[in-house]
Amino acid sequence: MQSVLTQVNIQLGIVLSDVSGVTGEAIIKAILAGERDPQELAAFRDSWLKASKDEIVRSMEGSRRVPKGRALAATTIWSMGTAFMAEASCNLR
Repeated sequence: MQSVLTQVNIQLGIVLSDVSGVTGEAIIKAILAGERDPQELAAFRDSWLKASKDEIVRSMEGSRRVPKGRALAATTIWSMGTAFMAEASCNLR
């Protein structure tokens, strides 16, 4: 999952010790639902998390470009969802 996030320049691994944890999962679900605003995504931060909301926002900013075109956007979202499901499946074994 981390590699898919890195491909779209979302560097959550820098501020979250586990991107499949509570905060990471909430942010990823919001991205899959179509949310792209880093401020809105950072609002999913758990209160116990060491990283601040601003640090999470910065981890999602930079040169990231929102995919243009429905096919590219659908492919990106599908890739993220597939990687997330594969990781979750491995964790269940």
